Amino acid sequence: MSLISRLSARLQNHPKRIVFPEGADPRVIQAARQFATKKLGVPILIGDRQRIKVNAARLNIRLDDIRIIEPERSDELKGYIEKLESIQRYGNTNLQGDPRELVLNPNYFACLMVATSAADALISGATTHAASGLRTILQTLPRQPGVETVSSMQILESEEAKFGCDGVLFL
Repeated sequence: MSLISRLSARLQNHPKRIVFPEGADPRVIQAARQFATKKLGVPILIGDRQRIKVNAARLNIRLDDIRIIEPERSDELKGYIEKLESIQRYGNTNLQGDPRELVLNPNYFACLMVATSAADALISGATTHAASGLRTILQTLPRQPGVETVSSMQILESEEAKFGCDGVLFL
């Protein structure tokens, strides 16, 4: 059984709410569809609803069991702005800028969903650099006590076992 298959089996037993801040990207829509089809949890796409629907239709992808949230129309917008203002005021961060404008940014909106337990995790990097995504995370999500180093990783799985360890390569 492959690493991805083992991870998928675990998620089926403990489904999660995963937010994708790059929700209109066709690759992200495809990933969200696979996530929902495999019953791994609830995928949440952040972005313009109409653009997501158009891109999904072009790919012949159904959007049932996939949540779509437009930050500017969200019922949570006011609460997330207040949360971000609190982070700016009391957090150990260099977060600058108008809280409303920041919250309307899909990356900040997704991080605030995780910060307020509206989502269990976020996946990004399809259209942004890792440094940009990590910066947003570091500015909005508190680290666990004693954790000093934050990092990210990619898992690549190949059908050919000659790459990595049994076809799994961690970057």
